[in-house]
Amino acid sequence: MFINVEKKAQKLFNTYQKSTNKEQMAMVLANPLFSWHATYYTAKRKKNLIFLNDATTMAIVLFDVNAKNKQTIKERFEKQLAIIWQELGLSAESLADYLATGGDWQIGKTIHPLQIKTITNFYQDVIKPQAKNLVNEVDLAKSLVKKVQQKGRIYVGENETVRIIEMAQPFNIKHVNLEELYLKEITNKLRRLSQVDGEKLTADGVDNAIQQIQDANNRLLDLFLADAKHNYSTKTIRRYRDNLQFYLNEWVAYRLSTIFNLDIQTSVDELEFHGVGKTERTNIKASLKKLAKYLKDQDILSDNEYDDILVYTQKDPVDLGEEYGDEDDDQVIEDFLASLFSESEKLPVVFDPQTDKMLDEYLKSFIALYGLISAQQAYQIIHSQNPEIDKERFDQYIQNKFDEITMEYCIIDFKKRIYEC
Repeated sequence: MFINVEKKAQKLFNTYQKSTNKEQMAMVLANPLFSWHATYYTAKRKKNLIFLNDATTMAIVLFDVNAKNKQTIKERFEKQLAIIWQELGLSAESLADYLATGGDWQIGKTIHPLQIKTITNFYQDVIKPQAKNLVNEVDLAKSLVKKVQQKGRIYVGENETVRIIEMAQPFNIKHVNLEELYLKEITNKLRRLSQVDGEKLTADGVDNAIQQIQDANNRLLDLFLADAKHNYSTKTIRRYRDNLQFYLNEWVAYRLSTIFNLDIQTSVDELEFHGVGKTERTNIKASLKKLAKYLKDQDILSDNEYDDILVYTQKDPVDLGEEYGDEDDDQVIEDFLASLFSESEKLPVVFDPQTDKMLDEYLKSFIALYGLISAQQAYQIIHSQNPEIDKERFDQYIQNKFDEITMEYCIIDFKKRIYEC
């Protein structure tokens, strides 16, 4: 049995056999049913061990493990496992087969860093609330069978545990691709988030949706970069990470979009109008193209979806650098754009000059805060702080702004008025 122990908990397992096999990682990945990750949390000055199975929903907690009783960890572990096995409706014979096939414990380092993150979340979300009322290991084990939904690092239904174990009998698993399962879970979540209608969300709801997109993006990048490490240098990996975190989290996410619903408004080219230079845009496009290729190779993106993303990784439509020779590209672009956006004609005053200017400042600040916001949401915020602003004249102010060209924000209309930077 492979027990992959976090560094801080290694001393609790020093009475068991340490794995010296250089092929342990490959063995663990090929046999996740027989692989567990372990660490401990401290409560009331006592260490409580947590084990999570790498292939199923099985989780085991042992209370008050210390230097005096660490020799009994394996025995206590197997007793708890027997309770879980029974709760799942599996036979005692299959448990005996499982333990016999797993063999002696092989203590090693953690194989999946994200599994330790999951254990931390698992403790906060499941164990801690349960342990307040359940101080008995047996009762907690029974409760966890119903509460925990963990396969590797993926939350799934409880029945998955039974299905995986039964399919594995007589326990000769060849390979379960946990990375593939985890990737599908993350990308499915991003697909769902890409369908969120910002018009129906409150300001807090928008912030929450952005945070969910960013969290899912970070987990996706963890997998992508881990795969890229096999083919690229550390410097290149770091560049991919920085480029994609900026683009997906600081640009796309704030428009309530993901890699699955990119459009012209969230394209890399649009960053040109927000001070991002040509070289940086080129690097972002190269990184985005690599991520898209990774997702296509993993059968996450269809051919059509992949082709759609490639549209946004092409070279800038106007390469001013070629025309201006060796001059500073960024400065040339800045001067060129300045010549395009001359000062617009003076708009009619709707409220009064001071109030109109205040509204303009509000719109600019909304871009910094939200990136994309509906006219209705903007009015609700402004009116709550300035009750004298009436809806009718506010709508007229917005209508006047539709035809104005500005480098600070634009107002677009997809049957709904929206501010977008």
